[in-house]
Amino acid sequence: MSSRRLAQFIGTPKKAKAGDKVVYVDGSFDVLHVGHVRILKLAKEMGDYLIVGVHDDATVASVKGPGFPVMSLNERALNVLGKPPEAAAAAATAAAAAA
Repeated sequence: MSSRRLAQFIGTPKKAKAGDKVVYVDGSFDVLHVGHVRILKLAKEMGDYLIVGVHDDATVASVKGPGFPVMSLNERALNVLGKPPEAAAAAATAAAAAA
């Protein structure tokens, strides 16, 4: 998912100020579950900004093995953003059209 396309879903981020604490967490987030939600909430509580990295499909497959990821990178990114299934479907359609 391009940064321009991602911005359509997240809007304009607030401006950082000197001294703001940035927290980074990454993962595959394949089939988002309560453990993922808990770690994201905990990470968000630790700072002023939360940056979440979502591993690409090749990385997930190399770590988890054949049959993974179950969900596409676009679907996983939208799940992390907390977007509804129809947003994921729209993103998948847009990605297919761009390919």
